Amino acid sequence: YAGKSVRLRFYFNSVDEDYNTGLGWMIDDVSVTNQGPAAGCLADGDYNNLGLAQAMTIGSSVQADLCPQGDVDYYYFTGTAGQPIRVDIDAQALNPASALDSQIYLLDADGRSVVAWNDDEVLYDKPDSLLVFTLRRTGLYYIKVKAWDSPGAGGANYPYTLRLEQVQNNKPKSIN
Repeated sequence: YAGKSVRLRFYFNSVDEDYNTGLGWMIDDVSVTNQGPAAGCLADGDYNNLGLAQAMTIGSSVQADLCPQGDVDYYYFTGTAGQPIRVDIDAQALNPASALDSQIYLLDADGRSVVAWNDDEVLYDKPDSLLVFTLRRTGLYYIKVKAWDSPGAGGANYPYTLRLEQVQNNKPKSIN
């Protein structure tokens, strides 16, 4: 692009209300280099806001990562009132283990109201998240995946597998 006019756009996404009570950010001393984003950071399709949420069906799974630092991923599905579901994340259980200590949120159709959330499948023992919940209404739901220490965490070494399942025997393994 030498000798040509180039436009740069800066986009700020507060991700959520956690750790975002300040004035935002200011831009100064911009540098343009030939370095791209960290390797692996574009592999998950960048589902980092509701408008870019990835569709899931009950019984499906996805592999993604929280990359770059501060990333949050969103998914959506349709459920039926009375349907027991399990939202399960494997990250540190992967081989090799992910650096991700996950949190999952089940959000209502508005994408903001938290219906249920989980931080650790087994407190102090298994930091991967597991959420078991019986849906209260028929309709659209969102799943939000983030690191517990977001926005400070994230990168190419933060992969995870997300499974959305119907609970068959209505008896979860364990929940927090």
